[in-house]
Formats: sequence, C-alpha cells, structure tokens
Amino acid sequence: MKQILVNPKDKKAFLEDVPAPLCNDNGVLIQVHYLLISTGTELAPFTRPADSYLKKAIGDKDFRKKAINFVKSKGIKKSIELLRGTSNSSPTGYSGAGIIVDVGKNITGLRIGDKVAYAGARHAEIVYAPRNFVAKLPGNVGFREAAFATLGSIAMQAVRRAEVKLGETVLVIGLGLVGQLVNQLLQVAGCNVIASDLSEKKIVLAREFGLEKSITANKEDVVKEVMNYTDQVGVDAVIICAQSPRN
Repeated sequence: MKQILVNPKDKKAFLEDVPAPLCNDNGVLIQVHYLLISTGTELAPFTRPADSYLKKAIGDKDFRKKAINFVKSKGIKKSIELLRGTSNSSPTGYSGAGIIVDVGKNITGLRIGDKVAYAGARHAEIVYAPRNFVAKLPGNVGFREAAFATLGSIAMQAVRRAEVKLGETVLVIGLGLVGQLVNQLLQVAGCNVIASDLSEKKIVLAREFGLEKSITANKEDVVKEVMNYTDQVGVDAVIICAQSPRN
C-alpha cells in the first residue's frame, strides 16, 4: 500500500510503498477514503530547529518523560538521529475517514463494512486505529466531512473546557483549522465571538462563517480593540488556537 512520509531534514513529503498494517485485537483496519491534512501540526517538523527537542526536554517535564520512554523503546542511536535531524523519514497525519475492512476479536459495536471516522492514524491507503479512536458515521455524513472529526473533537473540547454560556463573549486567538471550528461552535452555543489572526485570508473565511468582530493582530492592538468593542467590559473567556514556541 502507499503511505505519505515526511523528511524534516530535506523538507520534503513523498509517497512510499509500505506493508499494510496488521489488525490488533483491540482495534480495526480501515480502508481510507478521505484524509485531512492539518497544516499547522504537520508542517511543524519542517520549521522546527534541530535543537528544539533538546531544549524542550530540558524545560518541559512531561516532554522529558516522553523522551525517556522514546529512548527506552527506540534506543540511543535512533534518539540521537532524531535530535540531529538525521533520522529516517517518518509518517504524518492523524485524521480521516473510510470503511472498516478488518475487526479485532475484542471489538464490539463495529463490523466490516461500517463507515467510520478515525483519529491517530497516519496518511495511508489502509490504517489501523484503536477502538476508542474510531466513530461510526451517521447515515447523513459523508467521508469528506467525516475526515474533520478529529479536529472537530479538539475544537469541541476547547469550547467545553472554557465552560462558556449563552450570551457570553469569547475571544478566539488564531483562525487556523481548529480556530475556524471553534468560532462556529461558539456561535452555535449562542456566544458572541471576537477573533484575531495575522492572516487576513483566514479572517475573511471566518467572516463567511458568521464572525462579526475580527482583529488583524499585526496591524491592530488586540486588547484595545476588544475593550472598545465590549464597551470596556472585556470578554468572558479566551480560547487560544495559535501555534507558538513559547507558553
């Protein structure tokens, strides 16, 4: 089967023929019909400096724990190659939709032929996904729309964690894929949405989906614009959907 691989060192993505995955007892195999490219997440390896992993391991306790586990499972040589940016190309992707072609023996509620959305599996013709990362599609949802399910769930969780209520005002920082979805979900929840981004294209897209107040972050003072728009009251919540190397 064909799979998309990326090589951060050469800044290239390419198709490769690889063996199809085997089906684990606790998951399913899916023949992919649509996959989603998450540009922010998937382009990160092409822009990350070679020493960023080491810096992150020093300063981030959770990442340090993951790094130690990586060394234990992959070995010293593979870990050093990753830090130097000389490791072999790796798969990318984590969201898509397709049809189940094999089912693990411990799986209930899913069967061969079911149309599903999946998370956590790479860009390939056939993927394996654990049961908790697979959702059966309602009859009125197509593969193209279902490929957004992972990003949709991330956006929905952001709105849930913000605990916003009907009529409240929310500032969304960043209008990438997740930010666009957060904007729409907040409107459905009855919130007043203000959003900022560096890209005027993304702002135009958000306005097409009902955004009333937008701020071009590199041309306007975000705090000043927010305070003026809300009659100096401010917002009830802020949801950050922007990528940054700093907290």
